[in-house]
Amino acid sequence: MNLSKSIKEDFINLLVQKYNHKEIPNSSLIPVNDPSVLFTTAGMHPLVVYLLGELHPLGQRLVNVQRCFRTDDIEEVGDTIHHTLFEMLGYWSLGDYFKELSLEITFDYFVNKLKFDPKRLYSTVFVGNTDVELDRIAIEKWKELYRSVGIEPEVWDGKDFNENTRIFPLLKTENWWGPAGETGPCGPDSELFYWRGKEKPDFRRFVPWDTSNMFIEISNNVFMGYNKTKEKTYVPLVQKNIDFGGGFERITLISQFKESDGSLDMKYSVYDTELFDTQRTLLEELSGKSFQDSTKEEIKNLRIILDHMRGIIFLLTDGVIPSNKDRGYILRRLIRRVMRSGKVLGIEKSFIIELGTSFFETYKLQYTHFESQLESICEILSSEIEKFNKTLDKGLRKIEELSEEKEVITGRDLFYIFETYGFPCELSLEALDVNGKDRLTIIDDFNECMRKHQELSRNSSIGKFKGGLSDSSEETTKLHTLQHLLLRTLQLTISDEIHQKGSNITPERLRLDINLDRKITQDEIQTIELTVSEKINEGISVDKFDLPKNEAERIGAEHEFGQKYPDTVSVFVIGLRENVNINDASRKDYLSAEFCGGPHVQNTNEIVSDGKRFKILNQEKIGSGILRIKASLV
Repeated sequence: MNLSKSIKEDFINLLVQKYNHKEIPNSSLIPVNDPSVLFTTAGMHPLVVYLLGELHPLGQRLVNVQRCFRTDDIEEVGDTIHHTLFEMLGYWSLGDYFKELSLEITFDYFVNKLKFDPKRLYSTVFVGNTDVELDRIAIEKWKELYRSVGIEPEVWDGKDFNENTRIFPLLKTENWWGPAGETGPCGPDSELFYWRGKEKPDFRRFVPWDTSNMFIEISNNVFMGYNKTKEKTYVPLVQKNIDFGGGFERITLISQFKESDGSLDMKYSVYDTELFDTQRTLLEELSGKSFQDSTKEEIKNLRIILDHMRGIIFLLTDGVIPSNKDRGYILRRLIRRVMRSGKVLGIEKSFIIELGTSFFETYKLQYTHFESQLESICEILSSEIEKFNKTLDKGLRKIEELSEEKEVITGRDLFYIFETYGFPCELSLEALDVNGKDRLTIIDDFNECMRKHQELSRNSSIGKFKGGLSDSSEETTKLHTLQHLLLRTLQLTISDEIHQKGSNITPERLRLDINLDRKITQDEIQTIELTVSEKINEGISVDKFDLPKNEAERIGAEHEFGQKYPDTVSVFVIGLRENVNINDASRKDYLSAEFCGGPHVQNTNEIVSDGKRFKILNQEKIGSGILRIKASLV
């Protein structure tokens, strides 16, 4: 995968060497500091506390490639450009430079580094409204950049197009980011699109913001310059931030096929790139179907399998376990959707584990936490396959009952079976031997039920999937520090070999994954709860230090195994002995020390109020040698 590797390396090198950014590590798909989302849906999520004003240990200019997961457009997966799991190229300015340099960097990367044809690039900006004016700064900068490569751009007036129209001012629905909730940082953005047609675009048929995929959105520069107040006014921020995101898979698609015939033919998709070479070949062998020469529906199912299978592996390696709620529910639905697509394609043999393990080989060098989890993840997948096969048997029996009970079976009936048993409509129709006009009527009815269900699901999950800034509420802040106390107490009570394998914090509870191959006994739970409560009541100081990573490791600071960290890290130390300099400290000089970027109390006596006490809520084994503990203040 030399091309895709160079795309990432060119991006990082340009930002580091030419524009003085510092590379930060790739973070988990499970947000630690942001309970408003189920997954890390953008590169900015691990940085939210710094976007809100906290100083980052590496400074004001940052860059990385971040793995992300989104479900808000899952129904688009199967076309040429959409994914659930994807990687995002990102760079940030935290109160440093703003719009002009940001757009210059973006143009420099695509035109000078990647050699994208500037004649195929088109830009959108915010048109303005009663609260915020037209983004004239972005418009003028885009004009300058296009002119630098011999293009004389015109700005769309909202009515008429011509062949020189290059910059499109659009409404807030298209070119405004945030805030995530009712209030908070937000601002206009500017998106960059690549035209994939052979001729110049006919704007009467295609525009950058339509859903045709003739224009591919490749990047977005968010100008986070306002704060929305409770009074619904927009006040300029003191610290103005830049948040850039570029779609890695889409950029790879353009880079790999841009020279094929002078255009990027619509037959090429992100699934035809070198990113999926191994898996595409394997799936074609298993299914007997081709990604290029099969029917439209067959190609869609092939793409769904590749996308979902990659997403499944990434979710599993980041600690998500199949279940019937939240992240686990989404993972379970992905696994079952892959199996259903396989059955629709006529794949007879069990293929999930074979296809899934191939992604380990593809990504193990980039994501070092992959390889150690191969065995446990194969166990999880085997269990899910067995459960779903039983579900399919139930679905078939229900279909037999329906055919005996009802003379006319409707799409609504089949949707009920789909929702209850996970049995796909296509297999139901096959089992019922329905063809011709009746088949089309049932499919239309089924699709209408599906559309209504998706709309309800989308509306109910806006807060979970839209994304947002991290929660720094009083409750969450307390639980961040409490988690550090819990980990240290587990080490003191059970074994000093216990370390964090994952975590997640909401205002209601903390969740800590540790390496332990058994459950904690009731006696141990009582001891842990008592010890943590004692440390809280002692009123122990909590201090933050920014240290070189090797120094933080030398003093014994805890950090999550397998995670990558920058050269300078934030370390929160609980109970540092008086008159001890942190640079001279060792583990005997403090109670707890951990790499962490979350909000914390300044003293442990701030954790408990209103008569609440620390309590372990539950525990469960989530994989080979991994125990998940949930706890809170009750």
